[in-house]
Amino acid sequence: TVTGLLESIQEEFGRVHGIIHCAGVIHDNFILKKSREEFIEVLGPKVQGLAHLDEASSGQDLDFFVLFSSISGSLGNPGQADYATANAFMDAYAAYRNTLVEAKKRRGRTLSIRWPLWKEGGMRIDEDTEKLMRQNMGVTTLQTESGIQALYQCLSSGKEQVMVMEGEPEKIEAYLTKSVPHISIRAIQASAPKLDAALLYDKTLHHLKALLGEVTRLSVGSIEAHEPLERYGIDSIMITQLNAKLAGSFGELSKTLFYEYQTLRALAEHLVAEYALECMQWV
Repeated sequence: TVTGLLESIQEEFGRVHGIIHCAGVIHDNFILKKSREEFIEVLGPKVQGLAHLDEASSGQDLDFFVLFSSISGSLGNPGQADYATANAFMDAYAAYRNTLVEAKKRRGRTLSIRWPLWKEGGMRIDEDTEKLMRQNMGVTTLQTESGIQALYQCLSSGKEQVMVMEGEPEKIEAYLTKSVPHISIRAIQASAPKLDAALLYDKTLHHLKALLGEVTRLSVGSIEAHEPLERYGIDSIMITQLNAKLAGSFGELSKTLFYEYQTLRALAEHLVAEYALECMQWV
């Protein structure tokens, strides 16, 4: 079936440029209670599936062969002995396939990306578990925008295995140093792109205008950054609405923010100065 699919793509488009293997199955259970059948079923897509896909595409002139692995393959996870094993296999297979590339038996650099949980992905966790991860590891679920950016960074890194995490860099590094002392840990940078302050201010101000426009039903073009907010007729109910909207991106902010900073210009300057990372994610 895979061979037929590859042939049909070649006929329609000329060639297959790259392959992304992102199949996976989970059957969470402690290993003492896990059946042989469950274990084999979880290994299937990432072990047999990967090996068969690689063999079927061995004649393709690929630019890349990307494997979607998981941080569980490196750090483990209670109840996921089989899933961790399957992902560790993918990481090792990336190195193996690259030796075949060097030997001219394959084409296209192999990369295994050890992903965390995606916020909008298929495998979800409850809020309590996410809170625990944030407290213990400094990790948050990966935002889609951050994940796409990370994918491009991983592809351009020249590495064959990359682990991706989003959250508080110092806390994550401390956790990894403690949990995996035998590996070399390099400096971890926040996934948000570095923007210059002026550009970040402009974008933040524009978003604030759009936010105010939603609440007051005014067009963005009619809202001036230097005008007192009271000119736009905002009242305590509107301020409550604005606070609630900002909380989605900034967390708990001061409830008196719109009283302390009475123009959008002043508010934008405050947010960029005190909440730069949150501003980057928001805009």
